[in-house]
Amino acid sequence: MAVATRSRSLGASRYAAMLAVTFVLGVAAVELATLGESTSAWWPAAGAATIAILMMPRRWRIVAAVGVAVVASLSNMVAGRAVDLSIAFGIANAIETYLVVLVLTRQARTPRLTSVREVSSLVIAASAGALVGAILAGLSVAILSVDDFGSTALSVFTSHVSAILAIVPMALAWGPEARSRGPAYRWVQPVVLAAVVAFVFSPANQLPLEFVLFPVLMWAAFTLSTRALAIELVLVVAATTTLTIFGGGPFADPSWQELNRRFVVQAFLLTLVGSSLYVSAARLEQMVSAARAERREQLLRTGIVGAPIGMLMLREDRAGNVSVIQSNTRAVLELGEHVASAPNPASTTAVPLLPVDDATRSVLDAVEESIGSPTHDPTSVEVTVRDRTLRLTVTRTSSDDDETLVTVQVQDVTERLHSERALQRALQDEREAAERLRAVDRERDDFVASVSHELRTPITSILGFVEILLDEAELEPAERSQLEIVERNARRLGGLVEDILAITTTSRSQPGPCDVTTVAEEAVQDVHTGALHRGVRLRMHDTVPAYVVCVRADLERILINLLSNAVKFSPQGASVEVEVELTDSVVRIAITDQGPGIPPDQLDGVFERFHRGTFATENQVPGVGLGLAMVRELAGRHHFAVRLESDGVSGTTAILEMPRVAEPQRSPATP
Repeated sequence: MAVATRSRSLGASRYAAMLAVTFVLGVAAVELATLGESTSAWWPAAGAATIAILMMPRRWRIVAAVGVAVVASLSNMVAGRAVDLSIAFGIANAIETYLVVLVLTRQARTPRLTSVREVSSLVIAASAGALVGAILAGLSVAILSVDDFGSTALSVFTSHVSAILAIVPMALAWGPEARSRGPAYRWVQPVVLAAVVAFVFSPANQLPLEFVLFPVLMWAAFTLSTRALAIELVLVVAATTTLTIFGGGPFADPSWQELNRRFVVQAFLLTLVGSSLYVSAARLEQMVSAARAERREQLLRTGIVGAPIGMLMLREDRAGNVSVIQSNTRAVLELGEHVASAPNPASTTAVPLLPVDDATRSVLDAVEESIGSPTHDPTSVEVTVRDRTLRLTVTRTSSDDDETLVTVQVQDVTERLHSERALQRALQDEREAAERLRAVDRERDDFVASVSHELRTPITSILGFVEILLDEAELEPAERSQLEIVERNARRLGGLVEDILAITTTSRSQPGPCDVTTVAEEAVQDVHTGALHRGVRLRMHDTVPAYVVCVRADLERILINLLSNAVKFSPQGASVEVEVELTDSVVRIAITDQGPGIPPDQLDGVFERFHRGTFATENQVPGVGLGLAMVRELAGRHHFAVRLESDGVSGTTAILEMPRVAEPQRSPATP
C-alpha cells in the first residue's frame, strides 16, 4: 500500500513539474512571436504537455488534459494575449496533446522508438494531434476576428508537429535498448553540430547552407543513443527557430512573408527531425537483429558442442571442396582429430576437410552421396571406422550464394547392431523351436487319432458280442452281472475314445441351421437313463424352437458331456435343471446341478486337458479330465462361449451361449 502511495505521489510530482515546464515554454514562445502575429513560430509547450499527460495513468489522462488546458491558457494570458484567445488556445492545446497520447498508446504500450514502426506511430500521432490543434486554433482566431483561418492553421500545424516530434522522444527513449553505441570519438559529434548550427544560422550568414545539418545529425543517428539524439534534436530545433527569429541564417530573408518563413523553417526542421529519428530507429533495429542472430548462432554452436551425439557443420563450395565450420567433442572422439573445427568456438573460419584417413574419407563419401537427395531430406549411410560401426546422417541446406551448408550427425551403432543381430538370432531360434513343437504336437495328435480310430473297431466288436450274450435268456445271474460290467466299461472306453477324437480331429460335416431346443431335448433323453441309475432327476424347462449354425453332432456331444458331468457330480436324490433362454441375438443354455460346486480359483482350469478337480480326485470320481476340454474345443470351433459358474459350495451352472439365427425357410411340398 505504501509503495502504491509513493508511486502515485511521484507520478503527480512529475506531472506538476512538466506542467511547470509547459507554462514556461508557452510564455517564452509567445514572447518570441513576431509582433502582431496571433501564433508563435514554434510551440515547444505542445511537446512538454504531451509528456505530462503520458506520465499519468490511463484513467487520469482526461483530468491531466484539463490541467494542460488551464496551464496553456495561463501561459498565453501571462505573455499578453487576450483572455478569450488564451482560453481558446489552451483548450485547443489540451485536445491536441490528449489526442497525441491517445493515438500513441492505442496498443496499450508506449513506443520506445526502437523500431521504424514505433517512429512511424509517433509521426502519425503527432500529425493527427497537430492537425486537430491547428483546426481548432484556426477556428478560434477566425471566430474572434484576430487572424485568418488558413494562415493560422498552417502555422500552428507545422510549429506544433515539429515541436512534438522533437521533444517527446526525450521522454520515450529511456529504455535499456537506447543506450549509447559507437566508438569513443562519437562525443566529438555534438561539438561539430554546435559549430555547424552557429555558423549556418548566425546573423552574418545568409548562404543557403541549412542542409549541412543533415550529415551531422545522421552521424549522431549512427553513433549516439536515441536519448542523446533526442536531446540534440530539441536543441537544434530551438536554436534554429530562435536564430531565425532574430534574423540569422538562410531563412531570414526580409523579402519573405512571415507565414512563408515559418512554414519553410518548420518544414525543414520537421524533415530534419523525422529523418534523424527514422535513421536511428533503423540502425537500432539492425543492431538488435544482429545481436539476436549472434545470440542464436552462439546458442546453436553451444548446442552442437554439447550434443550427446556427434555433430559436424560443413560448408561445400561450388567446386565440391568441403570445410568444417563446427564440430563437437563427440564427433572428434568418433572420427578423429582431422574433423575438428577451429579452436575458437566463436570463429567463423572453416577448416578444410581432406581425405587423410578412413574417417574423413567416409564423411566425404557420405556428403557426395547426399548430393542427389532433395534439400532438407536426410540420407544415412553406415561406415566402419576403427572397428566401430558409425551411422552418418547427412542433411543438405542450399543457400543463395555459391556454398551449401551440410550437417552430419555421427552415431555409434555398433552395440545396437550387435543387439539387433542377437535378437534376430534369438527370434529365429524361437521360431524354429516353435515349429518343432508344433510338429511334435501334430505328430502326437495324429498318433492319438490313429490309435483312437484303431480302438473303435475292437470296442464295437466287444459291445456287439456282449449285447448278443446278454440276449441269451439262459444266463446265470452272476454271468449276466459280469457281462453288464464288461458292457459298461466298454461303453466308457468308447466314450473316452470319442472324446479324444473330438479334440484331435475336425469334423468333416458342414455347419447348418440347427434347432437347439430339439438337440437339448434329445441330449436330456440320452442321459436320462444314466441319471435314473444314479437317482438323479433330470428336468428340462419348456421353451420354443431356436436356431443356431453348427454341426449337429458337435452340439450333441457338447450338451451330452455337460449333462453327464452334472449328473456325475450330483448326489443321489438331487436334480439337474436344464433351461434354454432366448434373446434377439443369443441362445443361452444353462445346466445347473446340486453337486459340491467348484472353488472359484479352479474355474479357469477345469477346461484344460487332463485337469481333475479337488472333489473328483479326493472322491475318486471316474474320468480322465478330457470331457470339458473337448467341450471347449468344439465350442471354439463354432464360435460358441462356454463357462462354469459356482461359489464352490452349492452346485455348479454350466452356461453355453450361441449366436442366434432366423428359422430357416422350409421348401414347399412337391405335389
